Amino acid sequence: MRAFLVRHGEARREEVDPERHLTDRGAEDVRRIAVQAVHDLGIRPVRIVHSGKARARQTAEIWGGLVDADVAEADGLAPNDDPSVWAERLGAEGDDVMVVWHLPHL
Repeated sequence: MRAFLVRHGEARREEVDPERHLTDRGAEDVRRIAVQAVHDLGIRPVRIVHSGKARARQTAEIWGGLVDADVAEADGLAPNDDPSVWAERLGAEGDDVMVVWHLPHL
């Protein structure tokens, strides 16, 4: 099992978009990096989990569409959640998994 930890793409400022969706540039950067990672590095997670925040969900969906992986919201991935929860969960994974997360814990 390999775990891929991914930070979401560039998001709009909260004053402009309270839900903080990806900017056009952020979505483009995610696509470009994902395509390169898949083609050059063979990164193909079976499952992708995200925090449920718009920017993380959009990032996960871009990756999921590219690699045809299951994409789902998961608890314990919000920006201030304790990262030790996912450190333990990743140890129990059997397939390659991608976690779309936030700073500061990523």
